[in-house]
Amino acid sequence: MQPYRSRFGSKPIITLMMAFLLLVVSPLPGRALAEQAANAKPAFTQIIAGTYYSAALRNDGSVWVWGRNLWSELGIQEQAVSTSVAAPVRLAGLTDIVALSTNKSGYQLAVKRDGTIWEWGTSLEDVKKGILPRQLNPLSGMSNAIAGTAFGFGLRSDGTVWAWPRSKEPSAGGAEVTVLPAQVSGLANVEQITSVGDTVYVQKSDGSVWQFAAKLDTSASGSNEQVQLTTPAKIAGLPAVRQFAPYYNGALVIDLKGQTWKVEWNSGAKPKLFHPELKVKTISIGANSLTLLLTQSGAVYSVDRFNSTDKGKKIRLATPIQAIAAGAYHGLALDGEGRVFGWGADNWNETGGPAKSPDHMVYAPMQIRRDITMTANGKPLATIFPAIMEGSSISVPLKDALRSIGGDYQVTVNGNAQSVMTISYKGKQYAVQYQGSQVLLNGVASGVTVPANSGSASGVTMMPCGVLKKIGISCTWNAQTGTLAITG
Repeated sequence: MQPYRSRFGSKPIITLMMAFLLLVVSPLPGRALAEQAANAKPAFTQIIAGTYYSAALRNDGSVWVWGRNLWSELGIQEQAVSTSVAAPVRLAGLTDIVALSTNKSGYQLAVKRDGTIWEWGTSLEDVKKGILPRQLNPLSGMSNAIAGTAFGFGLRSDGTVWAWPRSKEPSAGGAEVTVLPAQVSGLANVEQITSVGDTVYVQKSDGSVWQFAAKLDTSASGSNEQVQLTTPAKIAGLPAVRQFAPYYNGALVIDLKGQTWKVEWNSGAKPKLFHPELKVKTISIGANSLTLLLTQSGAVYSVDRFNSTDKGKKIRLATPIQAIAAGAYHGLALDGEGRVFGWGADNWNETGGPAKSPDHMVYAPMQIRRDITMTANGKPLATIFPAIMEGSSISVPLKDALRSIGGDYQVTVNGNAQSVMTISYKGKQYAVQYQGSQVLLNGVASGVTVPANSGSASGVTMMPCGVLKKIGISCTWNAQTGTLAITG
């Protein structure tokens, strides 16, 4: 990789003097900025969707994940135990993130504000052993990254493109790993990159699109494996491109006028207009036939790109949409207020909320469950499970919440073959039982009810904060910042 060169050039002393004078004559804004950040309303800024899972980037640089974790897609565990997550949970180890990418098959990349690249998700070697978020050295100076199948690809701030084989090192608690990046020769002035598997499409500033592919020479073994990059070739016959959205046997293209074109690699035919009645702003290609179109007016249409007779379906969303993401069988939409809506298949909670239909489908878009930051005695709560809000009630993962403040619990079976949960906290014990939706503490009604769909979520025991308050544990909810402070 190229060494970092200061943007101050040959005048560092003058620049430092000017900076010093500014500090002398200007009041320090640090405290004010810190107070603004502490009370800022969280909002999502980017969404991605894979096969039965989803992720979103928030304006504070944090990453939130939900949906299937059967193959360690979410990056929350090294050894997959929880098979799905029912609401957005903050991904530990990632801060100050500015861009996300997924290969839609369980592997994700993120770009940090400092230009470094981080990975998480399904391992190349063992899908049951996940990768916790970890930095990829020596990658730096990146403005965007694309998650491939066996490779990762990055766009540097100088407009050059780089490729590297994915690391086969097992996850070691999020410890950084080293990759071997190679610059793709013959490419400059690149503005966007995207891929299908390890075939990459780059869009230059003049609107042209170029293609190259990456593979490993498997005739060698171990560390002697060689990266092979094909020579980038310009794709002929395209109009000047605003967005290029490829799939395995073709692509959808938005030109500078907002018209969408369909290109098929194998037919040799010229590009054909695709839904010319729509002025399209953005396209999101799903893992299968699902395709979402976002119009310049903020409307969203779902189309089957393989069905030439499909007229498309307008998704019923109440507010204009800023961004879209198509998974295999579900869709996501992000509005101007930073709210995320999900619809489609919800077998693994991938839409972000409980499916109200018995066939596990979300037919009308609904806002995903609230993203809740949990703290315990002023520190981030160490948990891979989310808090669940139902109405005015918030339930928390009981074991992690209790242990973070010195408590614990165990479950036994009494003589009537009933399960009895015993909470231990500050030298006292509390027997917890359920009578319908009512929670009993030591056999007495607590006045707290268990909301539907939250008693057990993501394969973990959840407990309403109202019960914890009954035994002396404080739960303070800040609706502005989305923070639940647990103290005890």
